[in-house]
Amino acid sequence: MAAMVLFGGLFAGFNTQAAEVMPVGEDPYKMIQRVAESTFKRIVDDQALIDEDANYLKTVVREELMPYIKYKLVAKIVLGKTPVSRAEKEAYYKAFNEYLITTYATVFTKYTDQKVVFEAPGNIKGKKVVTVKTRIIDGSRPDIHIDFKVRLNIRTGTWRAYDMVVEGISMVNATKAEFRDLLRKKGGGANFTQQLIEKSKAQIKKDNGGSRQDGE
Repeated sequence: MAAMVLFGGLFAGFNTQAAEVMPVGEDPYKMIQRVAESTFKRIVDDQALIDEDANYLKTVVREELMPYIKYKLVAKIVLGKTPVSRAEKEAYYKAFNEYLITTYATVFTKYTDQKVVFEAPGNIKGKKVVTVKTRIIDGSRPDIHIDFKVRLNIRTGTWRAYDMVVEGISMVNATKAEFRDLLRKKGGGANFTQQLIEKSKAQIKKDNGGSRQDGE
């Protein structure tokens, strides 16, 4: 589970501030490494605040990770063909973003300064989708392999992560499976949004056994 700390780097909107710090044409390997290292450093530097209130991890995720990832693409994939109005869709996107922040903040309570090894950059010429492979080294435990799925935005020339596969499990597919039955029901889109809103309100907790959310 320690390797799951990287989940926070996958799903968010690309805002103006992020565009300023991400060089146009930066290859996906450098992007993933830069964002991950910046996030881990923030967690280490702000550990006292996190120890005082684990909910501070939501701030870390929101500020360090979310500006770099295209969350709407993931939200669309998860929603699939479920019918929603334009107004409902905007509410859904907002709820999905907050849900991811809470989910990944919870996962980040697992982070205790493990070593992250990044795959050597490969040839990206002519490619629109690239998989960036990493390994989490956690002492005596087996290494955990994480693959980041990154897509090129042809218009802006920037790469944005949209999925992560941890030990063969796709985050996008796992989320789709979790909510599949709800989305199939009548009014599933609105009900899904409301459920995401409720889940995003969960308080982050930290204990000796790792992380959990209130109500678990």
